Amino acid sequence: MDNIAEGFQRGGTRIFIQFLSISRGSLGECNSQLNRSLDQDYIKNQEFQEASNLIDYIGKQITSLISYLKSAKNKGFKYR
Repeated sequence: MDNIAEGFQRGGTRIFIQFLSISRGSLGECNSQLNRSLDQDYIKNQEFQEASNLIDYIGKQITSLISYLKSAKNKGFKYR
């Protein structure tokens, strides 16, 4: 969430997309930690599935936003 906020505040679409990509990478880290938690029996399979589904959902949202921004004509408020 912090990467997304920081990227947005920089005011340009390209830098925002870069920070969205960093956020998507952080989701990969979360997924790795989630799998490790399941492997070590820190969480139950149902908890794993719920969190994994949420990670997938958020990843799709970020990917959709990146696609939208790449096609948008407005390149950010710092370019007005």
